[in-house]
Amino acid sequence: MSRHRPLKAALIYGYEPSGHSSAAQAIAEELPSELVEPVHVNLSSVFPSFGPFVARAYLQVLKKTPAVWSYAYDNSLLSLAAKSLRGAVLPYYSRRLAAYLHRRGVKAVISTHAMACQMLSADGGGTPHGPLFAVVTDFRAHSYWPGRGVKAWFTHDRAGSDDLRKNGAPAERIFACGIPVRKGFAAPRSREAELLSLGLDPRLFTVLLAGGSKGLGELEEAASALRPLLGKIQLLVLCGENRRLSASLEKMLGGKKHARVFNYCKDTSPHLAAADIVAGKPGGVTAAESLALIKPLFIFAPLPGQEERNADFLARRRLALKADTAAELAQLVKRAAGEPGMLDPMKKAIVQYSRPRAARDIAARVLEELYRPEQGNFRCGRCQEPGGRPSFEKGRKTC
Repeated sequence: MSRHRPLKAALIYGYEPSGHSSAAQAIAEELPSELVEPVHVNLSSVFPSFGPFVARAYLQVLKKTPAVWSYAYDNSLLSLAAKSLRGAVLPYYSRRLAAYLHRRGVKAVISTHAMACQMLSADGGGTPHGPLFAVVTDFRAHSYWPGRGVKAWFTHDRAGSDDLRKNGAPAERIFACGIPVRKGFAAPRSREAELLSLGLDPRLFTVLLAGGSKGLGELEEAASALRPLLGKIQLLVLCGENRRLSASLEKMLGGKKHARVFNYCKDTSPHLAAADIVAGKPGGVTAAESLALIKPLFIFAPLPGQEERNADFLARRRLALKADTAAELAQLVKRAAGEPGMLDPMKKAIVQYSRPRAARDIAARVLEELYRPEQGNFRCGRCQEPGGRPSFEKGRKTC
């Protein structure tokens, strides 16, 4: 490892905007600039044709035959076949990505996307430029995360760690730090102040409908079912980049005193802070952001595969309630709005699972791995002698 400062570390994600990119940004915010220079790498930009093709194929399968995706995702035989295919195809992309990182002067990689980890780990046939760190941004780790060639894996808790061990990852290299969220979600926020800033009434029960960066998850059906409750509740809808959805919802809710529809917002922390509950599909990062702000989750229309696993994880730990239909969601919301104490047990459970400082803890562990004193890689900023180490609290070099 180079002794020159700062060291360039790539933060790799699949596309932007996404939960993967938000998690990467959260970690980058916690890396001290005098030690690490973050290099953000969007796989869809590195491989302009490959990334959009995969995204389009995924969305088409979800739209037309979601059962096929669920089967393919969970079927171990198909997973084995996919790994065999990666052995034939992935090395090509691995070499291209490795060359790209070399040109950027990258000396370490932090990946929030399983595909990038496959490309750069021993499983993918590539050779990482320095250590490779894997950050799982869901509550369970699927079988596509590599089990070798990674310096350290980061998961939310023991469930994700157990999944990685089944993939072959050594237990001593797995750290349950949480799913990283940006700083706006890591500090307490005033619900009343955020509602007033949005022009809404702090006295009304407020529901946030969220569909992730792509505005997925049957939000129109949910908004339609909740519309008769407006006046007794308030409704915020985050449509992401889905312009068709936002236009449709504006027709449905436009002019309503107690409803707001938003296109893509770079920072959604004010909207989550304003809500009493967060409803919609349980993307890993959105769910982690909700837990960080102690907001109960009402799960509706999870996408097949990983989000279904997130839904099961959250529901079994009483961190969320599940609604199978839009009508069931409306009934749950109506009950929660009318029974102030209904959400209290969920909030108590959420406190136990909330990890608002996950990004800081991941960054600190990465720094420890990059600048181990015994390797002679770290020189103290005060005395310039080897043997200093990053502080876990502040992520800065100390004697």
